[in-house]
Amino acid sequence: MAKYEVIIDGDTLEVEIVRDDGRSATLTVDGVEYTVEAMNVSAPGAAVAPSPSPGAPPPPRSKPSTPSGGGAGDVCAPLAGLVLEVCVKVGQQVSAGDVLARLEAMKMENDIKATGSGTVSEILISQGDEVQEGQALLKLEA
Repeated sequence: MAKYEVIIDGDTLEVEIVRDDGRSATLTVDGVEYTVEAMNVSAPGAAVAPSPSPGAPPPPRSKPSTPSGGGAGDVCAPLAGLVLEVCVKVGQQVSAGDVLARLEAMKMENDIKATGSGTVSEILISQGDEVQEGQALLKLEA
């Protein structure tokens, strides 16, 4: 039906609306298909009722690299996955937006980016490691 390129927290995603019957829709987000309940709100009096269909995974969202579960300066995994690459070294200066590591999750590569400037003080992962959502990957000092 329609394709969109959306930017969420600096990450560009391709979203395609495959089917929309007015009560549910099928979306493809970066090649992964999702079915969601959706009500057309452009009609007068229509209410919003978006929620994932039972059994469907939620659409991916760009999450900050430092969720509240980590300590100050920790860069944490936004989702569980396999470490494909560590892109920085201890002592390296980084700026907001720099790629620190790459994870594979749900057959997609995900860049873990710095949310601010700093110096890499410790790397807690290696290529090939399995990590959990919220796990500290490395530490940055301001």
